[in-house]
Amino acid sequence: MKCDDSRIYLSAYLDDELDVAESLRVQKHLAECRECREAQDQQLALRSALRDPELYAHPSADLSKRLQASLRRAAKEEAQSRRPAWTDLAACRIATWILWMGPSRGRPRHCDYGRGLIPNEWYAIVP
Repeated sequence: MKCDDSRIYLSAYLDDELDVAESLRVQKHLAECRECREAQDQQLALRSALRDPELYAHPSADLSKRLQASLRRAAKEEAQSRRPAWTDLAACRIATWILWMGPSRGRPRHCDYGRGLIPNEWYAIVP
């Protein structure tokens, strides 16, 4: 294994993500190469430093309360603004019914107005 390959596989090796064969190849290379061992030591030091709890800020109790209250308000407003999905379906059905029934209302069936737009079979369905 060359140093370039070793550096590519180093993070996966440290995370135990490599299969056995690749892991053994990286181990062998690290045992033989001082520069790659130094890169490994740097990665391990960085990982250790990132796990230090002192690096992370903790919000104050007041900030936590304000954030929770804000999230509750936003969720409540969103829930109130949403319409149930069935209302959209009902509106579509009503509009379809009005459009379908509309041309035959208020005129005799024998009138030629609109002939060709509505199939003759539909006139038998409409009361």
